[in-house]
Amino acid sequence: MTTPPLSIWSILVRSLIAPFSLSTASRKGLLKPVLTLVVFSALLFIISKFSLNPTLHFIAQIPVWASIVWFALDYQRHLVTGPLEPKSEDRMWPRYGAFFLVLVFLGLILALLLGLLLYMVLPAIVWFAMAINSPKPWLAAGSVLIWILVVGAAAYPVVRFAMTLPAIAAKHEVTPKRIWNLSQGRGIKLLILLVLIPGLITGFMSIAFEVPGIQTWIMLLVGILETYLALCYLSILAIAYGELTGRLIPAETSLKSIVDQILSSRFLWPSVLMIVAGIGLAAVFDAVYKVEPGQQVIIYRFGKPDRVKSISGLSIKIPFIEQTKQVSENELYKLEGNRRFFTVNKESVSIKYGAFWHVVNAETYLRTTASQTQVVNRRIEHLLQHQIRDKVSRLPQKELQRIIEAGSNKFSIENDLVSESFFDAVLKEVNARVNELGIEMTAWHFESSYKRF
Repeated sequence: MTTPPLSIWSILVRSLIAPFSLSTASRKGLLKPVLTLVVFSALLFIISKFSLNPTLHFIAQIPVWASIVWFALDYQRHLVTGPLEPKSEDRMWPRYGAFFLVLVFLGLILALLLGLLLYMVLPAIVWFAMAINSPKPWLAAGSVLIWILVVGAAAYPVVRFAMTLPAIAAKHEVTPKRIWNLSQGRGIKLLILLVLIPGLITGFMSIAFEVPGIQTWIMLLVGILETYLALCYLSILAIAYGELTGRLIPAETSLKSIVDQILSSRFLWPSVLMIVAGIGLAAVFDAVYKVEPGQQVIIYRFGKPDRVKSISGLSIKIPFIEQTKQVSENELYKLEGNRRFFTVNKESVSIKYGAFWHVVNAETYLRTTASQTQVVNRRIEHLLQHQIRDKVSRLPQKELQRIIEAGSNKFSIENDLVSESFFDAVLKEVNARVNELGIEMTAWHFESSYKRF
């Protein structure tokens, strides 16, 4: 049997416009799984607001994932066979019986493996680039290259058997022999189409958008983009399978005709109204926030701190553009460090120290540090090191060891007991310097490597 050629660029271009080129009947056919997914997603969102057992929360996610699988299979079926329902003799359960459950399980395993391979592409390229710039580039690059080849060899049968997924969706024969022979001589192209190119796109998107403090409206746009790319990936699977089998339903690929078809659709305005209503509802939920008694809230605008709200009750902010960060006096921040210091006898000791601090004045904290915890950490660490250096330089090694063994190396503002430690004044001296930042160091401690000699 002659295997039809696979044009990589043709499939990619067709997959980009495939979500818009479905017939009206196909769009109607996909409404049921889409609405089911929306309903279960809304229920899951409501359930997530309650404190549930992790097992119950996992069970609540099952209908959502089942709806996603249902939509994915139906979407691929409409691309391969069109909106026509399969004949009764073509249905999977009468044909395979209980073995159909095994096919579904294997299909899920294939989908998970494809997802795993997508997230391994960019790290492999980055590791290879780092290996080339290492002190021993040939050895390091060779090791990474061998790893890439091993993963690629493992991915090769996965992408060839990936044609099982659209075959199940189209209700076609899914025997391993047929699926393997279907892609004979086209495994490398499938590897490029299903792993390499989507993997690079996935990796670059992760780098671009997986950052702390990302704006809500950007997250919304990223969600829409990820949904579209997921549809494109399903389209690649379906179109590649359709070309290999010669059963692909011809789609209108003219961009003008697709635009005309969308504008003339009677579902256009209801869809637009639903989207607008959804965005409006999300804006209302995002605009309202609550300040608890004794709590202060920092308002960020475009990722930069703008103002502080300390009056308890409900308040309103600009949706999607402004974000909130709750600051409480009970929330403690921790820092740790390790450095070598010299005793009075010029002996080097390694001292590990740690400290806790909290915000006492959110407005001052915002004005002086832009609410950046790393700024405070650097300041406290610098002052702690200075104080430890000053104290240790006046002590012999044995005296330092005695202080640690006596348990006089832990200090807190909540401890009203007067200790006799040589380090008692450190807490007050540091707080006298960091009070201008609107924060207070509540406790600190230290240890020395001489503790065990």
